[in-house]
Amino acid sequence: MKIESRDIILSVTLIIFALLAFLYSNTFSTGDLYGPDLFPKLISIIIGILGLYLLISSVINLKNSKEFLDISKNLVFKIIIFIIVIAAYFYLFSLVGFIISSVLFLVVAQLIFGVKNYLAITLVSIFVPLGLYLFFTQVFNIPIP
Repeated sequence: MKIESRDIILSVTLIIFALLAFLYSNTFSTGDLYGPDLFPKLISIIIGILGLYLLISSVINLKNSKEFLDISKNLVFKIIIFIIVIAAYFYLFSLVGFIISSVLFLVVAQLIFGVKNYLAITLVSIFVPLGLYLFFTQVFNIPIP
Protein backbone atom coordinates (compact mmCIF):
# COMPACT_ATOMS: atom_id res chain seq x y z
CA MET A 1 0.00 0.00 0.00
CA LYS A 2 1.31 3.44 -0.85
CA ILE A 3 1.90 5.77 2.08
CA GLU A 4 -0.54 8.29 0.63
CA SER A 5 -3.27 5.60 0.61
CA ARG A 6 -2.81 5.29 4.34
CA ASP A 7 -3.04 9.06 4.68
CA ILE A 8 -6.25 9.11 2.64
CA ILE A 9 -7.82 6.51 4.92
CA LEU A 10 -6.66 8.44 7.99
CA SER A 11 -7.95 11.76 6.67
CA VAL A 12 -11.39 10.36 5.82
CA THR A 13 -11.54 8.81 9.30
CA LEU A 14 -10.58 12.15 10.87
CA ILE A 15 -13.22 14.02 8.87
CA ILE A 16 -15.93 11.52 9.87
CA PHE A 17 -14.82 11.69 13.51
CA ALA A 18 -14.83 15.49 13.45
CA LEU A 19 -18.32 15.56 11.97
CA LEU A 20 -19.66 13.10 14.54
CA ALA A 21 -17.94 14.94 17.40
CA PHE A 22 -19.39 18.25 16.21
CA LEU A 23 -22.89 16.80 16.00
CA TYR A 24 -22.56 15.11 19.40
CA SER A 25 -21.32 18.31 21.02
CA ASN A 26 -24.71 19.86 20.24
CA THR A 27 -26.07 17.76 23.11
CA PHE A 28 -23.94 19.86 25.50
CA SER A 29 -25.48 23.12 24.33
CA THR A 30 -27.06 25.42 26.89
CA GLY A 31 -27.92 28.12 24.38
CA ASP A 32 -25.08 30.36 25.57
CA LEU A 33 -22.35 31.51 23.20
CA TYR A 34 -19.61 30.25 25.56
CA GLY A 35 -21.25 27.09 26.85
CA PRO A 36 -19.85 23.62 27.41
CA ASP A 37 -20.28 22.85 23.71
CA LEU A 38 -17.82 25.53 22.53
CA PHE A 39 -14.54 23.68 23.14
CA PRO A 40 -15.62 20.33 21.60
CA LYS A 41 -17.02 22.17 18.56
CA LEU A 42 -13.83 24.18 18.18
CA ILE A 43 -11.63 21.09 18.40
CA SER A 44 -13.83 19.14 15.99
CA ILE A 45 -13.70 21.99 13.46
CA ILE A 46 -9.89 22.09 13.71
CA ILE A 47 -9.68 18.30 13.30
CA GLY A 48 -12.00 18.48 10.29
CA ILE A 49 -9.95 21.22 8.62
CA LEU A 50 -6.69 19.35 9.21
CA GLY A 51 -8.27 16.11 7.94
CA LEU A 52 -9.44 17.89 4.80
CA TYR A 53 -5.96 19.36 4.26
CA LEU A 54 -4.40 15.90 4.68
CA LEU A 55 -6.93 14.41 2.24
CA ILE A 56 -6.24 17.02 -0.43
CA SER A 57 -2.45 16.81 -0.10
CA SER A 58 -2.52 12.99 -0.10
CA VAL A 59 -4.66 12.82 -3.24
CA ILE A 60 -2.36 15.30 -5.00
CA ASN A 61 0.77 13.33 -4.03
CA LEU A 62 -0.70 9.86 -4.69
CA LYS A 63 0.16 9.76 -8.40
CA ASN A 64 3.80 10.76 -7.97
CA SER A 65 4.57 8.64 -4.91
CA LYS A 66 6.79 5.61 -5.12
CA GLU A 67 7.01 4.87 -1.37
CA PHE A 68 5.19 1.83 -0.06
CA LEU A 69 4.15 1.08 3.50
CA ASP A 70 4.85 -2.32 4.97
CA ILE A 71 2.11 -3.27 7.42
CA SER A 72 3.09 -6.08 9.76
CA LYS A 73 0.73 -8.48 11.48
CA ASN A 74 2.07 -7.23 14.82
CA LEU A 75 1.01 -3.65 14.02
CA VAL A 76 -2.47 -4.78 12.96
CA PHE A 77 -2.78 -6.79 16.17
CA LYS A 78 -1.75 -3.75 18.26
CA ILE A 79 -4.31 -1.57 16.50
CA ILE A 80 -7.10 -4.10 17.09
CA ILE A 81 -6.13 -4.40 20.77
CA PHE A 82 -6.03 -0.60 21.01
CA ILE A 83 -9.56 -0.33 19.59
CA ILE A 84 -10.75 -2.83 22.22
CA VAL A 85 -8.96 -0.79 24.92
CA ILE A 86 -10.73 2.37 23.72
CA ALA A 87 -14.10 0.61 23.95
CA ALA A 88 -13.22 -0.57 27.46
CA TYR A 89 -12.20 3.00 28.36
CA PHE A 90 -15.60 4.35 27.33
CA TYR A 91 -17.34 1.64 29.34
CA LEU A 92 -15.12 2.16 32.38
CA PHE A 93 -15.55 5.95 32.11
CA SER A 94 -19.24 5.63 32.94
CA LEU A 95 -18.50 3.34 35.90
CA VAL A 96 -15.58 5.00 37.70
CA GLY A 97 -15.30 8.47 36.16
CA PHE A 98 -12.74 10.39 34.18
CA ILE A 99 -9.59 10.29 36.29
CA ILE A 100 -9.40 6.58 37.15
CA SER A 101 -10.43 5.39 33.69
CA SER A 102 -8.04 7.81 31.99
CA VAL A 103 -5.10 6.76 34.17
CA LEU A 104 -5.75 3.09 33.37
CA PHE A 105 -6.26 3.85 29.66
CA LEU A 106 -3.01 5.78 29.37
CA VAL A 107 -1.00 3.07 31.14
CA VAL A 108 -2.37 0.32 28.90
CA ALA A 109 -2.10 2.39 25.70
CA GLN A 110 1.54 3.25 26.35
CA LEU A 111 2.36 -0.38 27.09
CA ILE A 112 0.63 -1.54 23.91
CA PHE A 113 2.68 0.79 21.75
CA GLY A 114 5.98 -0.08 23.38
CA VAL A 115 6.83 2.70 25.81
CA LYS A 116 9.43 1.16 28.10
CA ASN A 117 10.22 4.05 30.41
CA TYR A 118 8.06 3.23 33.42
CA LEU A 119 8.71 6.58 35.05
CA ALA A 120 7.37 8.35 31.95
CA ILE A 121 4.36 6.00 31.82
CA THR A 122 3.58 6.74 35.46
CA LEU A 123 4.02 10.50 35.20
CA VAL A 124 2.03 10.87 31.98
CA SER A 125 -0.73 8.54 33.16
CA ILE A 126 -1.24 10.44 36.40
CA PHE A 127 -0.55 14.07 35.52
CA VAL A 128 -2.32 14.32 32.14
CA PRO A 129 -5.76 13.27 33.46
CA LEU A 130 -5.33 15.33 36.63
CA GLY A 131 -4.20 18.35 34.63
CA LEU A 132 -7.10 18.04 32.20
CA TYR A 133 -9.55 17.58 35.06
CA LEU A 134 -8.29 20.67 36.89
CA PHE A 135 -8.14 22.69 33.67
CA PHE A 136 -11.74 22.00 32.71
CA THR A 137 -13.24 22.17 36.20
CA GLN A 138 -11.29 25.17 37.49
CA VAL A 139 -10.63 27.27 34.37
CA PHE A 140 -13.69 26.57 32.23
CA ASN A 141 -16.06 25.61 35.04
CA ILE A 142 -17.08 22.50 33.13
CA PRO A 143 -17.79 19.51 35.37
CA ILE A 144 -16.20 16.23 34.35
CA PRO A 145 -17.67 12.99 35.70
